[in-house]
Amino acid sequence: MIFTRLEVEAARGFVRQARALAEAVAEILRRGGDEEGAERMDAILDALDAEAEYLMRRSAATPIGGRA
Repeated sequence: MIFTRLEVEAARGFVRQARALAEAVAEILRRGGDEEGAERMDAILDALDAEAEYLMRRSAATPIGGRA
């Protein structure tokens, strides 16, 4: 698929928000003693980190007003 830089930046913002939410949920689970649930959230955090890294590379490679 082809995305504009603006779309890539919007996706990065979404991933940042999703990561913040996942961190909060993991913390709540840990405080409640649900280590298994917290570990699952950690796996989600790892996936979000990978996606954020991909989007950062994609954004850097996309000229302003260009297409990725």
